[in-house]
Amino acid sequence: MRPLFAQQTGVEALSKWYGQSRGRNVYLSAEPELAQIFQSADSLSLPYSILINRLNLGSARRLAPDELVRGMREELSRLKAAAQILTDVGSTSSGRRILSSSTRPELLNAVSIYLSGGLSRDLLVRLIGEGARSGRTADEAFRACAVLLAVDRVGHFPDAQLLTFGAALLGSSIAPSGYSAVGSFVVRSIATGRGGTLVLAKVEQILNQGGGLPQMELELGRRR
Repeated sequence: MRPLFAQQTGVEALSKWYGQSRGRNVYLSAEPELAQIFQSADSLSLPYSILINRLNLGSARRLAPDELVRGMREELSRLKAAAQILTDVGSTSSGRRILSSSTRPELLNAVSIYLSGGLSRDLLVRLIGEGARSGRTADEAFRACAVLLAVDRVGHFPDAQLLTFGAALLGSSIAPSGYSAVGSFVVRSIATGRGGTLVLAKVEQILNQGGGLPQMELELGRRR
């Protein structure tokens, strides 16, 4: 018998989602496949709230039923990968500490987003681990992930180079709120025609030496 105050399951949340709007009748043909996805999430103890958010996004975009199902399967696959990443990070005491700074749904959602953006599983495990060793919170580590994602989109760097740059950023004296400014500077510098590898290496060097944006602008400005 189910406990009186048992938490709602993902399948029940899906049924409720269908009942909240007549406009969702267009997705009735997809309900059996969606139910399977939510059942899988339930069996793996993955938070269904992320999947519901994906459903809302897909229906708002008026995706065709097959497109919605495909997107949901991809989201479930990323959540499974994200869960494994969190397990790997949590295998150390510093990793468990950084994971305790956010809720599991928040962690899974963030990791899923960065996987979707193109960061590799290994890079995320190692970068979050670097954040843990630097005494950062999960949110601060994810700010660094956002920088790597933006930088990689213009430079297409190997994981090893992204990791050393991310580690330098997390270990620097720059406040996490300023990470995005560093990322923007790197992106602008690469966009002006400077070699991406040289730019990233120079910024990494400045970070490791305790410098900040003024030094970056001075050093890289000389190379114009």
